[in-house]
Order: sequence, then C-alpha cells, then structure tokens
Amino acid sequence: MSHRSVRPAPVRLSAMAAGCALLLATAVGCGNEADSNDSASDPAASETSSTTPSPSDSSSDSPSQTPSESGDTSDSSSGAGGSLTVGDKVTAGQAVVVSASNVTVEPTKRASALVDDAAVDAFVSSTDPQLADPIRSAVRAATVPAGSTLFGAVVAVGCDSPTDVGWSTTFDGVEVSATLPKTQVQCLVPETYVALFLVPDM
Repeated sequence: MSHRSVRPAPVRLSAMAAGCALLLATAVGCGNEADSNDSASDPAASETSSTTPSPSDSSSDSPSQTPSESGDTSDSSSGAGGSLTVGDKVTAGQAVVVSASNVTVEPTKRASALVDDAAVDAFVSSTDPQLADPIRSAVRAATVPAGSTLFGAVVAVGCDSPTDVGWSTTFDGVEVSATLPKTQVQCLVPETYVALFLVPDM
C-alpha cells in the first residue's frame, strides 16, 4: 500500500493573507475619515483658530496716545484790567470824572499814579488851573484802601462825559480808555475830562 504526503494548499494561505491586509487597510482608512469628519463637524474650533488675533494685530489696532501739549495762552503784555462805571465816588468798581472847559491838555493813554502830593502836583502841572483845582479836590475826597493805588488820566475832550473807564496793566504801566455815549450833541466849548480810579497793587 503506497502512502501520499499531504501539503496545505498555498492558494488558501495567500487568500487569507490578502483578506487580512484588506481588513487592516479598511480599518485605518475609517479611522482617518472619522478624524477628518470630527474636525469638520466642530465649527467652534475652526472659528476660534481663525478669529483669534495675534499680539501684533492687537497692538497695531490700538491708537497711539500722545499727551497734549498745553501752552500758556494768557496775554503776557497785560497782567490785569477792568472796566469801571462813572459815578460820584472812587471805589473798586467805580471811577470819578472831573472836567473843565477851555483847557489845552490832550487825552493820553497812559495813567499816572497819584500816590502822594508830589505825584498829584506833577500830574496837574501840565493842565490849566480851572482843571487842576477839581482834580485836587477829587483826589482829597478819594478813599484809597490798602492794596490799591489811585490813578488819574485825561481820557476825553468833547461835549459828552464818558460813561465807562477801562484800564489795563502793561509792561509800560497802566493804560486807560474811555467809553463815550453815542450822541450827536455839538457844543461851542468842549470839555476836558479827567478820570480818577483805583488799580489793585500787583
């Protein structure tokens, strides 16, 4: 009786190996597809990554702030000033105006400090006696409080008495101006008007 040796069929092993390789490739492909599907289905993650600004973007968007430079806008040529109404008494807010006719003195923009009798004498020396006497009387009647100085100036020549007197301090002293009423009054003999007023000491 003859014996035959039985050998496994090589075709079957090759088929089984090919099947396993196919299953492994399918599993790997499914895993990659699932990961890609998860990323696509999460819009929040995609939006966060696309909208988060970089530090350079944030710094470029914020406006640069430069401290404002403020200079002194006050007028350096005028330290103080004011406007006074004309009345019958020299006060902090009121001036006295005296006048006389037939006086040859002209108005001036510069006021004189009447600090004593010598200053008053120098002030009236350039005018006529008919105006010097009213000036002296008005100076004697004025009450000068501490911290103020009495000033005088010829402010107008004409037919109308000033209604207001303005003054301002400059590097050269105290300058004065007068406000006259707007009238059409004409007179044969014009009056010369002198204002006396107080200026606070600087």
